[in-house]
Amino acid sequence: LGQLLIGGAPGPAEFEKRYLHRDGSIVWARLSVAAIHDADVGRLEEVLDGFNADLPPLKDFILPGGGLAAAHCHVARTVCRRAEREVVTLSHHDAVRAEAIRYLNRLSDLLFVLCRVLARRSGQGEVLWQHQRRHA
Repeated sequence: LGQLLIGGAPGPAEFEKRYLHRDGSIVWARLSVAAIHDADVGRLEEVLDGFNADLPPLKDFILPGGGLAAAHCHVARTVCRRAEREVVTLSHHDAVRAEAIRYLNRLSDLLFVLCRVLARRSGQGEVLWQHQRRHA
């Protein structure tokens, strides 16, 4: 997503045109790593907000699934979250730019929103956690 951010934040339609295959899988080969700045985090938030605008508010937890593309995106999200935790741990011992931590956080949020979008477009829909509510 570094290349995406360096060039400015396209709207959801342009993002899809550049980075999503027809089956919904992300073209990771086109994405590259770059130095992260506040503006990069801001652009990532713009893309996230664009995709999130068309989704209904969450009322339940979303489980991984909702089609192959969404499931792969869930894996990418968990890897990104793990990287964020590792960078936070590293920041306790070494100098780490705060932008890097914020970027990873927003990137994992974008991946979560993309999971929702991909699940809905697959026709399988989002997989909601079916929890039992306890009554006292």
